[in-house]
Amino acid sequence: MNLAEQAGSTTNCWNISLNEAILLTHLGRWDEVAVLWDRPILRDRAPGSALLALMTLQLSVIALARGDAVDLATLDAVASIGESGQLESLDDMYYTATRVIHARATGDVDGMARVCRRLVELAAKFSPIDDDFPNLWNVAVEAMIATQDFAVARELVEPVAAISPTRLNPLLAAQLARLRGTIEACDPSSDADAAEVEKDLLDGITGLDAFGAVPYRARAQATLGAWLTRRGRPAEAGPQLAAARATFIELRASAWLDELESALSLAAAG
Repeated sequence: MNLAEQAGSTTNCWNISLNEAILLTHLGRWDEVAVLWDRPILRDRAPGSALLALMTLQLSVIALARGDAVDLATLDAVASIGESGQLESLDDMYYTATRVIHARATGDVDGMARVCRRLVELAAKFSPIDDDFPNLWNVAVEAMIATQDFAVARELVEPVAAISPTRLNPLLAAQLARLRGTIEACDPSSDADAAEVEKDLLDGITGLDAFGAVPYRARAQATLGAWLTRRGRPAEAGPQLAAARATFIELRASAWLDELESALSLAAAG
């Protein structure tokens, strides 16, 4: 960053800051994300549209977790760029990701499956699986889980599950286990083997912890804790729930905390 600033290379400065933002989002250092762009060279020069889409995406993911207001106007503006009829390009996957977040924030359940499928299609086409793909794919699958469209969530997971495990980087492997386990744990009609569900969630927790993806580790712990509670295993659920709650409180992820408490209330009600 210092070299890029000395060279006056705004584009490089934006790229570096956005890569930092992705990393800090995964590490749970969310308050640092919002101030990354408070540099004179960035304040004075707006980012390109694709960079703006990525910046808005990171801030929006955090806002959704915290139950904060999402910048719908910016999300809509950058998403619309990819819907203007131009030739398909790499940047379209970033614009489509913002459309997914916009749909989530506005409750557009009917359009959610279409844009999530489109996002995964574009990410698979334009991004190597060890580049932007894990983050964009995660946005799509999480959106379908949030709307409880488990059939489409499974559909989006399947292409990654079909890849040889030796080709998956640690983050993608851990997210695959977490998301696959979450789908089966949350779908009341799931007929998945209980041992496999538990293994996936535990593998996700272990892998995400090793990577340092604190927020997603806590999400897996919350899911596992609620699932164990429903299965009459409160003693095993307790440590997972305590760890998840502590992380959510530290992150100020009130929406995630409310979601967990709602799941536990439903479990208690039978």
